[in-house]
Amino acid sequence: MDRNAEVQKMASQFGLDANALHHLVAFLRASHARHRESGEIPDAMSAAEQEAYIRAGVVAWRDHTSALLEELHDGQSDRAKAFRAELVVGVYDSIRSNIRNPQG
Repeated sequence: MDRNAEVQKMASQFGLDANALHHLVAFLRASHARHRESGEIPDAMSAAEQEAYIRAGVVAWRDHTSALLEELHDGQSDRAKAFRAELVVGVYDSIRSNIRNPQG
């Protein structure tokens, strides 16, 4: 089973949003790869260490995501303004496309 299918199955099993879960898993995997490459984590961890590591990763993801969402909500930074402009264009283009070419 590929990773996307695994995430979809896990999301369905636990009643989670598959997109959010996919992003969490991707964030954790990327973070883990960076930490391994830099030698910041040992090759083997106890169950308690693994649990603490995952918890810290989830907290880091939450903090990172919350900070980004707050920045976008405030809309004051140049990055937020640019992203919001792109988001609006993408969302409205998608809506227009679906109106012109309804599926079903």
